[in-house]
Amino acid sequence: MRYGVTFTLLGVCWLTLAVSYRGLAWLLFWPAVAFIAVGAAYLGIGVKVFGKRPDGSMNPLNLMILLPYVCLAWIVWVLLAVLSREAPAHEVAPGIWVGRRPRKRELPAGVDLIIDLTCELWEPRAVRTHCRYVGCPTLDAAVPDLDNLMDKVGSTSGPILIHCAQGHGRSAVVAARLLMERKIATNSDDAIRKITAARSRVRLNAKQRMFSPPKHFSDIM
Repeated sequence: MRYGVTFTLLGVCWLTLAVSYRGLAWLLFWPAVAFIAVGAAYLGIGVKVFGKRPDGSMNPLNLMILLPYVCLAWIVWVLLAVLSREAPAHEVAPGIWVGRRPRKRELPAGVDLIIDLTCELWEPRAVRTHCRYVGCPTLDAAVPDLDNLMDKVGSTSGPILIHCAQGHGRSAVVAARLLMERKIATNSDDAIRKITAARSRVRLNAKQRMFSPPKHFSDIM
């Protein structure tokens, strides 16, 4: 809700400036539409606003409409990737990696499966064609469709990379559920502790901490 209100207000402000001052101010109309659309996604329309496809690419029409927002998200990702001292990904349990959106050279050795939780950024072609790829577009700060993802992971035995934009929220939720599915963690608190011990900047909001446990667990938060 907070993200939705923030993006919508930014869009409305730019739209007001465009209409009020006209002239070159009309250039603000495009980012205004983009941010209002993103705000609508967070306020209820959902990830379909971004038009991310199952193969990790983005629908050209959605990308064109949202380009000002997508460019901002990409610039933030690049700056953090370049300036941050945090590793692209960390192994939170044997064969289970959590990280940010990767470049191909940053993929863990021997990775068999990549789970992409971003909706706001496309997946680099070199990454999504490197091995088996599963896309699950999820709004930032939201909880992915965990039951569906666990079905897709199945009996994958090789290394798995679970990533979102920065590897601090959405990806950690999926990793926590996977640790419980594989009985590496006894409950969600234990799973989150194991993940943060390996990747210290992981931060889950209240909604993410209340993710649904596997049916065979009695999980007390």
